[in-house]
Amino acid sequence: MMKNQKGITLIALVITIIVLLILAGVSIAMLTGQNGLLTKASGAKTSTNEAEAREVVTTAVGTILANKYDPTYKGEIGTNGAVDTSKLYNTIDAATVMAVIQKDTGLTDQDVHAPTKAPSVTDADGHIQYKEYVVSFDENGKILAVTEASTIE
Repeated sequence: MMKNQKGITLIALVITIIVLLILAGVSIAMLTGQNGLLTKASGAKTSTNEAEAREVVTTAVGTILANKYDPTYKGEIGTNGAVDTSKLYNTIDAATVMAVIQKDTGLTDQDVHAPTKAPSVTDADGHIQYKEYVVSFDENGKILAVTEASTIE
């Protein structure tokens, strides 16, 4: 008569380990592959930052255009409550766009400034660097290109 044996066999243990190794390999491939989660997350971060730079400049251009076509606009209100005509934000150029962005967002010259090297974008009248992106726009405020500042040669 055979005794009741308890426990697992060596074959069952080896099969279990092989299955776990296969699952680990698939999981690592899903994380780090060309279409992996880490690659997609990095791409999404880049797209989000680029869209933020585009949106900030578009909003500033909208403010400038609103000022330009407002017949009552004479300049920004100064700290003393009087109109400061030296801060007349109604032309679409790099200096005005930077000034409006800094006024609206509270960012400093470190985050919004003229790029050290401007990209060669056809028909661009202005370039500003917003954080790590250079945004190029034409005289009408149309965004022509958004480029990473580190890629400009």
